[in-house]
Amino acid sequence: MVSVPEAKVRERIISHLKEMGLSTHEAITYFALLTHSNITASTLCKETNIPDSKIYYALDGLSKKGMIIVQQGNPNIYRAMPPKEAIANLKQ
Repeated sequence: MVSVPEAKVRERIISHLKEMGLSTHEAITYFALLTHSNITASTLCKETNIPDSKIYYALDGLSKKGMIIVQQGNPNIYRAMPPKEAIANLKQ
């Protein structure tokens, strides 16, 4: 269970990511990737409650923005770029 202060921090970070131009699903997905490295899309769906029909759009968007690393495989493994690099890539 997430404590109230942790939930507020999570919401604040997601809000800032959205202000920088990420969709809601992209922001939630990136935050989840920061807290769970080397994760599959299936596990991300469970962690974020984003349906699998939407998670791939979020992952594709984050990849195109240079915010995540995709390790090709069966299944693919996803990892967040460090925040400073990801934000710099997003601003470009």
